[in-house]
Amino acid sequence: MTVMWTACSFNQFLLSAQMKYLEGNIFINFYMFGAAGVIAVILGSYFYEHLGVKTTYILSYYMSLVGAGSIIFV
Repeated sequence: MTVMWTACSFNQFLLSAQMKYLEGNIFINFYMFGAAGVIAVILGSYFYEHLGVKTTYILSYYMSLVGAGSIIFV
């Protein structure tokens, strides 16, 4: 769990540091980044309460793969 927490924190800070290099308006990028964070917290707590820890980790891992693939593709 510590490894997953460290990886998530590192990715969060890395994405916010690299936000200025993404295409588009930097302010809209930060607004979308914040909105995605709020949605992630809400959905994460919902999944954690209803599906359990193991299923939530597996689901979040696959969602991160899709997100990382989308960023690499762009």
